[in-house]
Amino acid sequence: MKRAARLSEKYGPRDDGAGLTVVRHKPAQVKATDDGMVRFIATTEAIDVDDEVVVAGGVDRDSYFFKNRSCFIDHQYDMANFIGKARAIIPRPTKDSPTAWEVHIRVQKTHPHAEGILSLAREGQIGSSIGFARLEGGKPTEDEVKRYTRKGREPVAVTRRWEWIEQSITALPANVEAQAIPDEAAKMLDDAVCRGVCSRELAVRLGLPARERRTLYPVSLPKRPKIIVRVE
Repeated sequence: MKRAARLSEKYGPRDDGAGLTVVRHKPAQVKATDDGMVRFIATTEAIDVDDEVVVAGGVDRDSYFFKNRSCFIDHQYDMANFIGKARAIIPRPTKDSPTAWEVHIRVQKTHPHAEGILSLAREGQIGSSIGFARLEGGKPTEDEVKRYTRKGREPVAVTRRWEWIEQSITALPANVEAQAIPDEAAKMLDDAVCRGVCSRELAVRLGLPARERRTLYPVSLPKRPKIIVRVE
């Protein structure tokens, strides 16, 4: 996409230093209200699926997202997947020393998937994902390893400064500290479709495979009975 191309030109390829960072799914806690507002923890300092920590306080306060505030479905940047604007972007627990960011967005009532998004949010079957560009980072220091290690799991990289590019709603697991493997996420969305919580089109946009994968099992047909014609 054009925006991704511009970011690539600006920051260069991703490596152990600064560079363009591909969109990463971050853990998120989501709540939907009756007035169409979706509130979620956009990012924390938990170790993500790439064994990386994004330091919440390291965000550039002049980032694009603070000005534009546009939110999308699963990082698809077009009008069909634009779902609304962020009404609030709140550092938690404090403005000066955040360890997480909370975002409130109001889903457009006119969006064809508005009700499906809100229904999935109420059931906790979707979450939030940030798109960001790494400005400064690399291997963790000894102090960072001690600070961010959880349950024996150590980070392999730390993003200390970053630019917040965009925010998306996407499929995430119920466990907010871990990314669901694709099959588990797909089962959750497929179940939501079967129960009428959301349309299959929305589920596909959120990550459900567009074509159902079916497992075929060999079936043995019963043997045809022998017909004996007796001529007397």
